[in-house]
Amino acid sequence: MRTPRLTAALLIILLVMGLGGSAAAQTPPETPQATGVAASGANLVREQLAPHDAKPIAKASTQNTEVSPAPPDTHSKLTAPLSIATTGANALREALVPLIILGALVAVLGVDIKPGRFPPYSQPTSPLEQVPLPENLPEPVTRFYQAVSGDTVPLIHSAVIDGTAPTRLNGFTLHSRFRFTHQAGRSYHHYIESTAFRRTVFRVNEWYLNGRVRLESSKDNALDGAGADRAANLGLWGESLWLSPIYVTDPRVRWQAIDEHSARLIVPFGAAKDSFTVYFDARTGLIERMETLRSKTISPDKMVRWILIPGKWQRFHGLLIPTSIAVMWEDEGTPWAIFRINDVTYNADVAESIHARGL
Repeated sequence: MRTPRLTAALLIILLVMGLGGSAAAQTPPETPQATGVAASGANLVREQLAPHDAKPIAKASTQNTEVSPAPPDTHSKLTAPLSIATTGANALREALVPLIILGALVAVLGVDIKPGRFPPYSQPTSPLEQVPLPENLPEPVTRFYQAVSGDTVPLIHSAVIDGTAPTRLNGFTLHSRFRFTHQAGRSYHHYIESTAFRRTVFRVNEWYLNGRVRLESSKDNALDGAGADRAANLGLWGESLWLSPIYVTDPRVRWQAIDEHSARLIVPFGAAKDSFTVYFDARTGLIERMETLRSKTISPDKMVRWILIPGKWQRFHGLLIPTSIAVMWEDEGTPWAIFRINDVTYNADVAESIHARGL
């Protein structure tokens, strides 16, 4: 099966070959040189015949007549350099086309090489204490937790989530690898490396600590203000799909019934509240998607629907979680990133790593 980038590479080859062929087809024929040769031949014939024709004309005429000499043949001398230049341009074009094709293939296929995994976190998952599933939850919420954990749920205090993701940056998609470190429901550190030829070309460090967000990246460090802090808080709770028991074990969180296949998840934001609308699959009982309004820029007034779509659920340490989460803005129509996890470590000590730069 062809990948999108391989298809793009083939299209580039066809385009470049088409441009080269069109340019060659549009090269004018070297008729000036042929015309110059024909004119020289005609002059030669004229010079050979002129002495024989001049005598009868002199006898028949009573006046002196002068035969004008043929003009010098300068046309062929001028067109020869043009022909050489045209030939040289064609040769240069023929030499450049393979180089352009090769460069396009290298660029397209190079960014399609997926990065290797980060090394495992320094500590393993600690034993997970189980507590009974709370009562009086909305019906689809109870059904969800029975599917992912049974009649009990684990108490999760921290999580280290490793994985890879194709991420779109300014319209161009790069393969990335990430490590998300969470103090459950409180703080996070995001570390992301985007790569080409498995070499890092772009880094992101983002911290959400004590209700404030801070960003360092290879591109921009400007991330500040209430809109950015609120967006980061929503990111914290959205990513908590990978540690979903905190949606029922954190006393600051509550659920509100909507209907048999959806419910509202209400989460803290400092002294205020925020919320997600959560939709559940009618067949499996698992979360189908989560939606909320989130600022797409640092301006808190520019709100866009932010959508999380989990996929391919798998058990890690006894807990059923999605192995991927697609993240998209409603106005873009397609995910800007799909985060696929390789491993999750629960309840390890993250007191230092959550403040770290890089790994």
